[in-house]
Amino acid sequence: MREHLQAVARSTGRTPPELQVPPLPAACQGVWHLFLELHARRGSNGFGPAPIDEARLCCWQQLHRTQLSPWEVDTIFLLDGVWLRCMHQQQSKPGQQRKT
Repeated sequence: MREHLQAVARSTGRTPPELQVPPLPAACQGVWHLFLELHARRGSNGFGPAPIDEARLCCWQQLHRTQLSPWEVDTIFLLDGVWLRCMHQQQSKPGQQRKT
């Protein structure tokens, strides 16, 4: 849907309301970028995208010599759960292609 709306914006020169979202609060940007980094390295479990698990998160913390706070860890897992549910719903629709 996003790709379609972006194509509409490019062709018409007007941004559809669905693409006009408020900016991410500064306090959330770090955890969002971390989620995107982990998401980009997401594996597969043979049935589709694998969830970001504790082992991957611990490994990231060790590699970067940092310790995430509990709310950051919880937020990453929450974002991951939302993403996985959206992927499942998209794959369940007839005629929809899988996008990762």
